[in-house]
Amino acid sequence: MKSIITICFLLGSTIFSQAQTTTNDIVKEWERAKAYTKEYLDAMPESGYAFKPTP
Repeated sequence: MKSIITICFLLGSTIFSQAQTTTNDIVKEWERAKAYTKEYLDAMPESGYAFKPTP
């Protein structure tokens, strides 16, 4: 029983370690999101920044 638990733990920790993202992946995703947001804001006319759906 103890060996089964050990095997499950080792397999689980291997899968978990592969699921972690690296700092470079996080930075790339952040830069992509930043560029997308900048593109979106640049497309908005300046008059749209003050728009409110309700008074």
